[in-house]
Amino acid sequence: MTFKTLLAMVVLLTSALAQVQGTITGTVVDETGKPVAGAKVHIAQKDVLVIHQIVQYHETDDGGHFRISHVPWGTYVVVAGKESAGYPAPVFASFYSNYAMPNVTLAEDFPSADIIVKIGPKAGILDLEPVTDEATGKEIRSASVTLRRAANPDSFLSASTTQGRVFVPAFAEVLIEISAEGYKLWPSPGQAAEGKINLKPEEVRKLRVTLNQDPAVTTSEKK
Repeated sequence: MTFKTLLAMVVLLTSALAQVQGTITGTVVDETGKPVAGAKVHIAQKDVLVIHQIVQYHETDDGGHFRISHVPWGTYVVVAGKESAGYPAPVFASFYSNYAMPNVTLAEDFPSADIIVKIGPKAGILDLEPVTDEATGKEIRSASVTLRRAANPDSFLSASTTQGRVFVPAFAEVLIEISAEGYKLWPSPGQAAEGKINLKPEEVRKLRVTLNQDPAVTTSEKK
């Protein structure tokens, strides 16, 4: 194979790749319609579950604008957030928006798309104090918290309780569960009302939970 032949093949391959890639542009605005500077934007192919070790974000400029190039043909959901301003990270957007996210389709006839991505309202905040053992008073660092939308239990978010503050969807009834291996689930079936919250934007709810050991689990299993 000559150098000219190889070069021609590279040019053809590059041209072919360019023809199946498009561009998504847009503006991120808050609940009042004001552009959000410094928001993180993420796209994910719709109906395709792909787990990435690193999530690629595109940050908006001072006018709230973003541009994502070299996007292969397909249908994508576009999500955004700005945690420092009270809008959860886009990787969790499906839980906070209850799957109300804009979709865009790129194809040969539609190689580009320009959209408005609305975020908000701002989330409420669940302020978790350290979860402790009822008998010993010691912190249970392995405890985790799960938040579920009461109207859609399949929409949930799980996190370690050690992170302290967790964003909660505003204006939505949310169910809280706290669990740890070797302990009974909180709240117990008879105390379900204690695990229900409905917060306003930026409202903070403090929560202190103690867990009771599960007698069905032996000491060796808990270790």
